Amino acid sequence: MEKIVKELIQEVLGLDQEVADNIKYDQALYDFGLDSIKAIELVVLIENKFDISVDDEELSIDNMESIDKIANLIRKYQESEG
Repeated sequence: MEKIVKELIQEVLGLDQEVADNIKYDQALYDFGLDSIKAIELVVLIENKFDISVDDEELSIDNMESIDKIANLIRKYQESEG
């Protein structure tokens, strides 16, 4: 799942492959240009890709900080909807 999240982040942030390859799963995505607008774009892609609906209350800096945290959020929704 983390690999898919990384691909979505690469798409939203317009990162080249080399930069995307070097993002660690626990690294702060804001270091790569993730801001509030791009975070919303990312959530829309995640919702479509994983067929989940993220509650507005979950759209926090904390939940979108790293690939690991985003993947955990997706798993939480998949478990609750599954």
